Amino acid sequence: MQRTAARQWLVATGIAFTLVGPLAAPALAEPTPATSAYLGDALLAPGSSGDYISTKVYSAERMSNATITVRYDASDISGFAQLVEHDEDDWECRVAADVATCSADLVDLDESGVPVGFIRLVPKGTAAPGNTGKLRVTVSAQVSGQNSEEAAKSSTEGQVTVGEGVDVVAERLADVSAPTGASFTQLYGVRNVGDKTAHGVVAEFRSGFGIEADGKFANCRYDGDTLRICTFDEDLLPSKGYGASVPLKLRPDTMAPGSQLVEVTWMTPAQWDLRKAFLERNGYENLVGQPGSGSELDLVEGPTSAARSQKQSVPQVDTAPAGNSAYSYVKVTGNLMADVAAVGDTAAGSEGVLVEVTVGTTNKGPAAIDESFGNVDFTVPRGASVTKAAAACAPIVDGEPILEKKGEPGYTRYVCSNGWFLPVGGQSLHSFTLRIDTEVPDSKGKVELLLEGTGATPQTDGDTANNIAYVVLNESEASAPTTAPGVPGTGGSDDESGLPVTGVGVAGIAGGAIVLLAAGAGLLVMVRRRRVRFTV
Repeated sequence: MQRTAARQWLVATGIAFTLVGPLAAPALAEPTPATSAYLGDALLAPGSSGDYISTKVYSAERMSNATITVRYDASDISGFAQLVEHDEDDWECRVAADVATCSADLVDLDESGVPVGFIRLVPKGTAAPGNTGKLRVTVSAQVSGQNSEEAAKSSTEGQVTVGEGVDVVAERLADVSAPTGASFTQLYGVRNVGDKTAHGVVAEFRSGFGIEADGKFANCRYDGDTLRICTFDEDLLPSKGYGASVPLKLRPDTMAPGSQLVEVTWMTPAQWDLRKAFLERNGYENLVGQPGSGSELDLVEGPTSAARSQKQSVPQVDTAPAGNSAYSYVKVTGNLMADVAAVGDTAAGSEGVLVEVTVGTTNKGPAAIDESFGNVDFTVPRGASVTKAAAACAPIVDGEPILEKKGEPGYTRYVCSNGWFLPVGGQSLHSFTLRIDTEVPDSKGKVELLLEGTGATPQTDGDTANNIAYVVLNESEASAPTTAPGVPGTGGSDDESGLPVTGVGVAGIAGGAIVLLAAGAGLLVMVRRRRVRFTV
């Protein structure tokens, strides 16, 4: 149940960035798209292992299979920080003096932005709190066949600051049990294991779709009824532990029996400022949330509130953030199932006519689905051929999915990957354009929802009788009714992925679709942490 919503959280785990305007493209018969670069303000702790950074690059028009070169100039910060060579995810970075050059091939750029040039920024032994300077970046994006003068170029810079090191860790969360729709309390704990007082702390919360806030506090932020952030200005003394008791509740459409994940990550106020700037600039305002009202949520050491902290001239930064997160599961009791059903379609036309049909999955409720809800096996009706296939659908040949041909037309059978979340009434739909080659009355193509082996639990589907539908071309009045698609809901899309299994070549489809799932995750930039599914 914890598989989807942290997507945006994981996207946002990188350093915050600063946007610069796009460079004008050279005047060409086919102009190179303009690009812009977005780098990060970084906060380092003396004596720490530093952090991974990257630059985000945007292209005004889509650029496919581009060669990207990123040049980092650290000369302004060379007195206290350095860039360290780092190879990961097809990026190769080499450092010479204060300059690092990173490159990669076959990168797709678009207006939503793609992180490039992953490298490590590390404080030197001379680093002291208050040190600051600029890290400058230039990016070149070149499509195969262009000469060097035609490459799209952009540049930016980020501020690098050395803060005062502190070390807080998350306390283990206790597991909770509650029925669907019930309220409960979760205790979130944090301990200062360092030798310096931490002047304030910020908690960032993530949870499964079924978890809502039960009341809203003035020092916390919310995305609708979902708790996102709480800011505490108490001093956390060395070797002391503190806790906040947070009232939560389960949504009335939470599937049961089941479980919902709750998680917290603690950080310093200065680290939250950088993260907040990144989230807001990159379109993740929902992860920042809106302030609550009423009383404040207290962070206490036992029964006694800690002293209020004073504003510090030097920002603080956690020296060991790997221990700052903790999670637990809320066991959902009761019996509330969902019913997923296959979605078919009808179309009519004479020989040579192009028609559009839609296949997919719908959730008939009464529970929302916060886990895998299967995938769709679509067989094209006789007498028709596919001229345009949905992006999330891979052709099946001899019982095996051909994942590298995902979205390609011309095949007679496809497996379409669904996502990991489907609300009540929501639909995951995939569109195909068919050419009617031969007019065949009542020509049927089967649409089958595959559940076995996808991670879907028995309660994911309360009625398996509706897991098959049909696409019918030139339907006669005597033909059986077909489950037709409605208005798409907020569930999966053509770009979301899952794990198809069963039918002919079950093992091949299942194994191949795992790769398809990984490919779909490419929509999430900077997914370099543990993958967890959360609401967004």
